[in-house]
Amino acid sequence: MPRASVLYTLMCAFSFTLCLSATYAQYTIIDLGAITANGQSRGYAINNKGEVAGWSDGRAFFWTQGVMIDLGTLGGSGSEARAVNDAGQVVGWSDTPQARHAFIWRDLNGNRRADPGEMVDLRPVPSTWQGRAYGINNAGHVAGWSAINPDGVYHAFRWSYNAGGWWDWFDLGNISGNPDEISIANAINNRGQVVGGSGATGSRRAFRTQPYSPIDPLTDALPYLPGGTTAEAFAVNDRGQVVGSSNTRVGTTTLTRPALWQDNTVINLGSLGGNVARAFGINSLGHVVGHSYLSDNASLRAFLWVNGVMTDLNTLLPAGANWILNEARAINDFGQITGYGEHNGITRAFLLTPVPTEVTISLNDYTGDYSALPLQVEVRSTGGQTLLTFSPELNAEGKFPLTLTPDTYTIAFKADRSLRRVFTNIALPAGTLTVTLLNGDADGDNEVTLFDFARLVSAFGKLQGEPGFEPTADFDGDGEISLFDFGILVRHFGQVGDD
Repeated sequence: MPRASVLYTLMCAFSFTLCLSATYAQYTIIDLGAITANGQSRGYAINNKGEVAGWSDGRAFFWTQGVMIDLGTLGGSGSEARAVNDAGQVVGWSDTPQARHAFIWRDLNGNRRADPGEMVDLRPVPSTWQGRAYGINNAGHVAGWSAINPDGVYHAFRWSYNAGGWWDWFDLGNISGNPDEISIANAINNRGQVVGGSGATGSRRAFRTQPYSPIDPLTDALPYLPGGTTAEAFAVNDRGQVVGSSNTRVGTTTLTRPALWQDNTVINLGSLGGNVARAFGINSLGHVVGHSYLSDNASLRAFLWVNGVMTDLNTLLPAGANWILNEARAINDFGQITGYGEHNGITRAFLLTPVPTEVTISLNDYTGDYSALPLQVEVRSTGGQTLLTFSPELNAEGKFPLTLTPDTYTIAFKADRSLRRVFTNIALPAGTLTVTLLNGDADGDNEVTLFDFARLVSAFGKLQGEPGFEPTADFDGDGEISLFDFGILVRHFGQVGDD
């Protein structure tokens, strides 16, 4: 019997089921368009809602729900968006009549247009000095760089909104401690760690700060790859994993390679055959995207790196997509990727989305509307660490689309009233996936005990909408706490969910 059939048979033999129908790992792709007809665009950042920020025809853009918003400028000729958080706050740079400044933008009235006052200048002092913003976290803290003197020396900066309604800025310093050494901040995570590079081109050092702290020359420098003399960090996730690039030597040849820093170690992620490759984005699961030249050292291709394997993203596209993906700049926690490539001969920003797996949640003896049933999903590491937690919206039949980077996962499911079930070695995308959960946990402690019985008894006989009705004790979902709910609890009494 084929391995997949054996897996299906064994899984479905348990009291909980996970039933898979195999599909090939692949992505769907969307051309995000351009600000002008037949124009060009590049995607630089993506949030967990699948919204993209980038550049098109000389202007910063924010793409949401199929609409590309031209963010305009701060009075100058051009702008560029470089990061976006889950609240839809966008940061980047814009020309002004005096100099190029960092900005933050948000669609304050939700009309999906850039209105006056929505783009805010995070200008340095004086306003004739230069600045850029390259990162923002979900708390709205911004990272980038700003000039610190009229000679053009610039340092990594962090901007934070204060209670008085003003933006405070913080000079993060540099690795050497010499005030004349330049430094650049490229990203900030939700813990407040900032990453970037410090030093001149050719001798730059990658760094990762402590949360909401300046660069510490003694602790924050990240190592080069073997034989390396220059490196820069471009992205950091909330576990503190950092990606960027470092040069290295193989014999007499100097190569540029994508680097992954974990704690104080550095890993060479390899290439697609060429001498130059860089990593630009990493998500909470440790999946990395970037670009690499092929062995001809002329053809630039976007890559995805997962668990030690680098893949040319072009090989994961549907047949006939008519794209050449040149660079992947960012990846969100659900595996969606943005960057740019050639589509019908024009440089365009793209949005890649993993082919979804249709998940069906089945709760024993529950007959109610599943759209009213809260569900928590955890994606875990092989060691059991929770890397990603989310609460998808179920439809009335208990279905939702699950999109994650094509890979093998450990996933935990716990619905309201249910015991948790953890499934390992689940290869996604899987076509369809059915998860049957055990009912009877009224108090949410992942056990069916006397505490659940007490909660049922206290609400016994109550109807939905009446004082004292306890939704989590309505195990069958019929809007009444009755003997049917008591029967469900008795059948599952003593059961304990997975850790």
